[in-house]
Amino acid sequence: MRAALRFSSVLLARRVPGGRIERAVNGTPALSVLLAACLAACAGSPSREARVVLADPDADPGEIMNAIRDLARAGDTTLVPRLMGLLDSPDPGERAFAHQALISLLSSAGGTRHDFGYRAWAPRPERLERIAEIHAFWSRFEAELERAGATPDKNAAGQARPSGS
Repeated sequence: MRAALRFSSVLLARRVPGGRIERAVNGTPALSVLLAACLAACAGSPSREARVVLADPDADPGEIMNAIRDLARAGDTTLVPRLMGLLDSPDPGERAFAHQALISLLSSAGGTRHDFGYRAWAPRPERLERIAEIHAFWSRFEAELERAGATPDKNAAGQARPSGS
């Protein structure tokens, strides 16, 4: 009977006499499963939280990297200008992380997988040349998207860029 109630990894609740849901199939109280689902659905979106972190000039570098990772995974192209700014960060680890996220975003947006020869540990004058190339590419790519009607002012989920960014 339990095997019949189990469908893949989805938890199904069973009814008991009296009509109340007692336990999920795996033994977890159904109420706590439902509560966890509601909290997850009602909590702030990761992209909103990531934007708040990126807007904070005093944010912890670890939080910044987590925010970049979350937005890059979501394919949020509104992050591109911020990533380009981080390519000249004083922290080489932050520069490398921003570069990888930028290449990933550009690739997922249909741009390029090319790394532009940027090296996070290169001397600053060399990095600035590569950053200029990346800016030029993004400007051209942005213009192409606008001509095609797919503006980069929207992220992968089609949400408009928040005001002030």
